[in-house]
Amino acid sequence: MHEVIQALIAGEIVVLKAASQNPGSSKVYIRGCRCGKTSLKVVTLLNIPGNAAGDAFIDSNKQTVFYRSVPVGKKLMKKAGERLPPLLLELRK
Repeated sequence: MHEVIQALIAGEIVVLKAASQNPGSSKVYIRGCRCGKTSLKVVTLLNIPGNAAGDAFIDSNKQTVFYRSVPVGKKLMKKAGERLPPLLLELRK
């Protein structure tokens, strides 16, 4: 999740989709990001199904960073291949 910190330092707005299996850890992470001088409006946590989030992120044409699942990563890459938005995948089996 170091990309989140880098994006905040660069002045970007971050939308983080919580893992369906453990949304609590993302809430703790976001709480930490919001401490200090970070505006509450630059970090947003989504709790929505993964398919809906993936489609929305790819359709937005903004940079999308995705971690973990190889099957989900393949679906995102296939959808992104239609329009070539910025996409970073870090996949693990």
